[in-house]
Amino acid sequence: MREDAHTGLSQLVTSLTELHIVVNLGVAAHISTLDAYGVPWAKIPFKPHDALVLPDGLLLAGFPSHTGICVDTIASSLAQLTAMSATQASL
Repeated sequence: MREDAHTGLSQLVTSLTELHIVVNLGVAAHISTLDAYGVPWAKIPFKPHDALVLPDGLLLAGFPSHTGICVDTIASSLAQLTAMSATQASL
């Protein structure tokens, strides 16, 4: 990621104090998000249709970057992933 883009994204995510979930469409978005949060991307591989909770409580959901992906498909998958992640976070 270019340094100015990285700095801009890092500043943006730290300014969003009420942000609870980030949906990444594809590997590049996943890596950029982790990088912006200062998380080593090599430690958290991209897994499509999976979600994880970062140490600060942010839910990070990943979906493939297929063209033509339907928003309804993401919404239903996201609801399932959110429920699963909430259960994992409470364990």
